[in-house]
Amino acid sequence: TFTLVLPLGKMDEVKKAFSDFQNPEIPLPEVFSPKILVVEDDPINVEYMKAALSRPGFDVHFTVDYDETLHWLELNKGNLPHLIFMDIKLPGKSGFQLTEQIKKLYAGIPVVALTAFTSEVDKDKAFKAGCSRFVSKPVNKKELYKILNEMLN
Repeated sequence: TFTLVLPLGKMDEVKKAFSDFQNPEIPLPEVFSPKILVVEDDPINVEYMKAALSRPGFDVHFTVDYDETLHWLELNKGNLPHLIFMDIKLPGKSGFQLTEQIKKLYAGIPVVALTAFTSEVDKDKAFKAGCSRFVSKPVNKKELYKILNEMLN
């Protein structure tokens, strides 16, 4: 058993960000029931992405590291995701390494790098690993939905 203590101010920011995703003015992808995999180990970022992607018809799954992600993809080989959002800083092997492996095994799945690291070197590494897009955290909701529309339509 463990206890997670979060400062109240941070939770207020997270709750506000969650409520911002309920804005109906933002267009959503027209793909019928897109399957999306989010590879993210930070609990707050997981909750943020859950809120962002909790839309009718969206089939969203979460993994936390290299091994779990490859295992999940193997189990879902017959029904792979349409899109993967990839955290770059993962425990153990990095998101760069995981993206390279995913591209070797499942070349057709687009991968979007999600990271707090925004240097040109990190962007270059992400694209060399096989990422289609590079997005800085925290993800702006309009940018997220723009990416969903571009990648899924």
